[in-house]
Amino acid sequence: EEERKKEVVTKSTPETWICPKVLFTTSTRDDRVHPGHARKMVASLLHEAQPRGLAPQVLYWENTEGGHGGAADNKQRAYIWALSFEFIALSIGLPPSSLSENSSAEMK
Repeated sequence: EEERKKEVVTKSTPETWICPKVLFTTSTRDDRVHPGHARKMVASLLHEAQPRGLAPQVLYWENTEGGHGGAADNKQRAYIWALSFEFIALSIGLPPSSLSENSSAEMK
């Protein structure tokens, strides 16, 4: 079974493939898309792609509240957006924001 999985990945993934820097966000209480999907994807990238240098940066953030939208209230929604924008800014080489000390520290 494990060997068959490796064959499928090898056949369907070009040898030159490299995962871009990626941030996965999810909610523990999502009733439409179980957070296990994001967890499994992150685990696959960290355990299979990253050791071979194919996934240089894989980040994960899971809100314990909220639902399918990932946030229970506007404060949490703002945090997710700030986290996402900080990730994008750092990924394209912009300096970290001095206003978001928590997210900058988590991204490094």
